[in-house]
Amino acid sequence: PTGPTSPTGPTSPTGPTSPTGPTSPTGPTSPTGPTSPTGPTSPTGPTSPTGSTSPTSSTSPSSSSTTCDSTSVGPNLVISSNKKNKDYDFAHALAIPCDTSDFEFTAGISASADFFIALMDSEGYYSSNGVVEAQFGLSSGISSIKKGKYALVKRSNIHTRADLQNIKIVYKDSQLQLFINDSLKTTYKISNFSMTSLAMAPFKGIAGVFNPTFSCESISNCDVNEESITIIPVSA
Repeated sequence: PTGPTSPTGPTSPTGPTSPTGPTSPTGPTSPTGPTSPTGPTSPTGPTSPTGSTSPTSSTSPSSSSTTCDSTSVGPNLVISSNKKNKDYDFAHALAIPCDTSDFEFTAGISASADFFIALMDSEGYYSSNGVVEAQFGLSSGISSIKKGKYALVKRSNIHTRADLQNIKIVYKDSQLQLFINDSLKTTYKISNFSMTSLAMAPFKGIAGVFNPTFSCESISNCDVNEESITIIPVSA
């Protein structure tokens, strides 16, 4: 009879209490997972546009500003012709930095004698093509331009007080002009001669050269320009 006690088996209905299992719906609380939308806050990622501030790198165009100004100014200097008349200091000649053949050169000159500028091609003063020599009559009142080898110049023993005077050379359309204090002194036609540098000298004594300046349509080679315009002052 102890066998029939098996009805205690039906107590298995306690098994149906498994509905507590359906409490698994707490699982659906996984929707807290959908809070992953906080992930979409990744739009903060789009703040990467701050990365787009990389356009600041676009400042690189500044590097592309390899174009130079149209003027090039050298330092003040002192040159002398104490050992001989018209003693050019070719070691410190100025390179003409312009991209085209046309150029303008200006400087303030303090000298008690006439002032000379030798305009040379790439072969220098002793070029087989000769040299163009400009004479500014600061003392004699005689200004001239001559071209040739060992160009002769008009000499003068006149000496004046060393007032500051402004000289200017303008070369345009094969015409070379000399100015003193903005007054045109002489004009000379030049052909088949490419000027690349110039050297300066007073006829006698010492001359101060202030703000030697080249003005051009354009100067593209900045480095060469900086090197060429640098002059070491010549002691008297």
